[in-house]
Amino acid sequence: MALKRVRVWLMLISMFISLQGWRMEGCLKQERSALLQLKHFFNNPNRLQNWVEGYENSDCCYWESVYCDFATGRVSGLDLGSARNQELGEWYLNVSLFSPFQEIQRLNLSYNLIAGCVENEGFERLSHLNNFVALDLSDNMFNDSRILPGLSNLEHLSLRGNMFNNSILSYVSTLSLLKQLDLTDIGLKDTVDLQELDSLRHLQRLSMGGNEIKRIVISKELPLLKNLTGLRISDTVFHNNFFQMIGTMTSLEYLYITSSDISGTLLDQELPWFKNLIDLQIHHTVFQDNFLQIFAAMTSLQFIVIGSSDLNDTLLDQVLPTFKSLKYVEFHDIALNNFPAIFNGSCNSLETLLLDNCNLTNTLPGQELPTFKSLTKLDISNTIFNNNNSLQMLSSMTSLEYLSIVNCTFKSTSLDEGICKMHHLMELRIIGNGLTWWCVANLTSLFELDISINSFSGHIPMEFGAYLSVLNSFNISGNAFEGMIPSSFGDMKSLTYLDMSNNLLTGGIPEELAGCISLGHLALSNNSLQGQIF
Repeated sequence: MALKRVRVWLMLISMFISLQGWRMEGCLKQERSALLQLKHFFNNPNRLQNWVEGYENSDCCYWESVYCDFATGRVSGLDLGSARNQELGEWYLNVSLFSPFQEIQRLNLSYNLIAGCVENEGFERLSHLNNFVALDLSDNMFNDSRILPGLSNLEHLSLRGNMFNNSILSYVSTLSLLKQLDLTDIGLKDTVDLQELDSLRHLQRLSMGGNEIKRIVISKELPLLKNLTGLRISDTVFHNNFFQMIGTMTSLEYLYITSSDISGTLLDQELPWFKNLIDLQIHHTVFQDNFLQIFAAMTSLQFIVIGSSDLNDTLLDQVLPTFKSLKYVEFHDIALNNFPAIFNGSCNSLETLLLDNCNLTNTLPGQELPTFKSLTKLDISNTIFNNNNSLQMLSSMTSLEYLSIVNCTFKSTSLDEGICKMHHLMELRIIGNGLTWWCVANLTSLFELDISINSFSGHIPMEFGAYLSVLNSFNISGNAFEGMIPSSFGDMKSLTYLDMSNNLLTGGIPEELAGCISLGHLALSNNSLQGQIF
């Protein structure tokens, strides 16, 4: 009995050693050969350069764009996006070339000018692969909807940027396990009936932008795509029943609308209740007057982006305060006539505020300004502030970690000293504003400081380097600073970037700069400095 046990153990050890040897050799021999055959077709000279046979390169699991299950040594994914030499023009794919990869799960064939499949060698050749769940065919030249039958296990499919027509919806509807579907810019035209997709019971993310859809309808009065969590639609005219339709998508968390026309009349009693919506993004869209009322009940909304849109912003001060969970707000290319009043009551949880190319008006007394107590990131670019007290808001933003004010126009010309109360500030960028301000002694957490192209003047404090010992990047170029470079700069051991060019600095270059052992960029030109750089 004991001898039998020894034999069993010896057999197991032998199998283990054999398996280890096989795994150290790399992927399976037949799969390595199949990859080398694929390289004849995916022949971009800048891709797959290490797909070559050789003793030291036998493990194809470490080849570019090849992913393996290291427990089995089998290829589990191939990223062949942009792997075809574009100069060769369109071509037809022989899908049977992928048949050797019996455990493949993900395949990316995007940007390869594939016009279709070789006859009888289409994607039905992969129908027996039970683990094959993700296929990316985006930005090719497919135009035959019949490429899809047989891929019943697919969960993720991108057809973006191909040349189909409305009939593709019927074929896609057979892929009942789909969770993510991208139909962006695939040739959909005129009227599209989303009821064709209602068989996709597991669908969570749907993108349909960039088509020539004139109208989206549903042919039956039934709840639609109840498990959908994300919807992206663009270049579309929305009629009265559109929001009633997506209102039935009770799991919807993300809604993206761009370059569209929301027309018609919405009666209050018909407005849907997007109770689970977290993320709303609207760009380049024309609204009707009461459109924003639709979102008044979105109490779970955390992220909102509105840009380049024609909206009645007088409603924002009615709607925004209802979003008690709001964390992220981005406005760009719009005029806000009630700024900052629109944030009253809605900013207690706000963490990020981005304003780009906006025109802000209205004035509030100091005691009525929003406090933004939870705000950690404020980014303002190319924006006109017509308020006398616009900058006064900064004094209450004591939780800020990132502050960027770039190429803005202010009615007042000095930053409030409240900035110096921002003890948590790690990145400060004030660029191209013509502002006059200099106070950093209390900002001891600063990691990056860029105040270039302004009107800052005076002497740099002698203890500057001691105050900001953790600073990594410092740019004060394009100002009017004068006097000597403080020797305390040598205390900034973590400094990697230093630009003090185009100022009025004088005197010698301090030897203490040699203490900045991490410094990789130094610019001191267009000053009146003397001496040698260490």
